[in-house]
Amino acid sequence: MNELPSFITAVIALSVAAERVVEVIKGMLPTFWLFAVNANPASEARRCAAIRFFSGIVGGVTAQVSGVNLLTYVHSSATATASNTTTASQILWHKVVAFTVAALLTSAGSAFWNHALDILKATKVNKEQVAILASGANTSTTKALA
Repeated sequence: MNELPSFITAVIALSVAAERVVEVIKGMLPTFWLFAVNANPASEARRCAAIRFFSGIVGGVTAQVSGVNLLTYVHSSATATASNTTTASQILWHKVVAFTVAALLTSAGSAFWNHALDILKATKVNKEQVAILASGANTSTTKALA
């Protein structure tokens, strides 16, 4: 369970980094078709989908360049790339899967992952309050019996 906060933090960091890179590229190429707002709703929907895809690619590249491997947080058997028994094709497959996972998760955007982090914080606070109430109930029960 300790891996979940680390996993979410890593994905949020990658999402924010990917968004920043996409924003820099958008600023450098404001007239490029992908970054120019379209009045046609159908074209705008395709453009938004393409930006999400582009953001995912940027997120996957960011993860690979930074050395962040999201598969290590889920204890996948594919994470044993340092083993002498792994073949080159297994290592390549592992890198492709790690890239794809990072791309899919970072394309959701940092706002989505910030919301997930808020939910995680709320769950933690709720568990702490339940523990406090439970310990308070035990203390009052013990005092009443004494």
